[in-house]
Amino acid sequence: MDRILLIIRHPENQRLLSACLAQDYEVVSFAPNKDSIAGQAAPPTADLCLVDGDSLGQMMSALTAMRAESAPLWLPVLLVIPKSKIPHKTHQCWQSIDEVIAVPIEKAELLTRIGVLLRVRQLSQQLLDANRTLQMQNQQLQELNQLKSQFVSMVSHEFQNPLGAISGFLQLLLRQGDKLSASKRQRYLEKAQATLSHLKTLVNDVLVIGRVGRLKFEPVVINLVELCQTLLEEIRFNAQAQGRIEFTVAAGSETTLAAVAVDPNLLRQIITNLVTNALKYSPEGRPISFSLSHKESQILLSIQDQGIGIPESDLPSLFEPFYRASNVGTQAGTGLGLAITQQCVELHDGDITLESNIGIGTLVRVSLPLKNDSVIVRKTDI
Repeated sequence: MDRILLIIRHPENQRLLSACLAQDYEVVSFAPNKDSIAGQAAPPTADLCLVDGDSLGQMMSALTAMRAESAPLWLPVLLVIPKSKIPHKTHQCWQSIDEVIAVPIEKAELLTRIGVLLRVRQLSQQLLDANRTLQMQNQQLQELNQLKSQFVSMVSHEFQNPLGAISGFLQLLLRQGDKLSASKRQRYLEKAQATLSHLKTLVNDVLVIGRVGRLKFEPVVINLVELCQTLLEEIRFNAQAQGRIEFTVAAGSETTLAAVAVDPNLLRQIITNLVTNALKYSPEGRPISFSLSHKESQILLSIQDQGIGIPESDLPSLFEPFYRASNVGTQAGTGLGLAITQQCVELHDGDITLESNIGIGTLVRVSLPLKNDSVIVRKTDI
């Protein structure tokens, strides 16, 4: 219900106007002399102010302040005044009032004037709401355009380097293969294979990030320990990291985790991204620790490296697409891995946390709900 503020000096006029309007509106009154003496600092807030000629001069600064506070939403002011004083008052106070009604007042005319002013105020509110919506949509479009530019730039740069490297190794082998020793040929082939593995990771990240918003959580009951072992063997082979990944399963967890409801495709993204990151940003030869356990109703994954660490100032932004820590140097990467990982964790209704110290290493913990019953609830992405 719209609220009308009566600023009327004479009590009887105030009473009559209040009785006239009370059926259709919430009416609050402010008597300039009485309420000012009582210490009321300012009139109550309202959707429309109805003020008489005797009060206008005294209340002009207060009305101006109320309108400024309401801005950009328009606050209408209706002046009630004897007809003989209209030319003088409207000329003197035109900046503080929007409409004038002469006394004696006809109820129908008063209600019509008030209805029109309130309707214009409602349109003002709708216009403001529409403007805010357009501003938000414009901001979102600017952010999307920025992400698109970052994406195109990243893809062009990150794909060009490995493709150039693979092409170079192959040309070298084709032109000088018969002149190279067997060990050199083997080394070039291994380098080409490692670069191709990196390129496959880039392509996979791009495909996954393109599906964000359309990813689905499709759990099945699997042996989580065996899945982790399989994934880690793939990572060891692709990253040539034999002996660097230490995998442990907490005592008492292996039986429980032998039949849990997870999405293996999403879990592949989580484990591959986190372990690959740990290997990438750790010096050659330093081991990576991957532990798997359960606690009450949670599956717990922990990946600990002894790498370069992450600056504290970068930690709040690490899960944003395309963001990379400031100390990665020339190490190749897209800045998509952790963003994808977080999406996959959230689709499991899980949590991911990260702790890091420069020069000491990074610890990532993933917690997923433990479900091993036969009823699997499917849900789509947020």
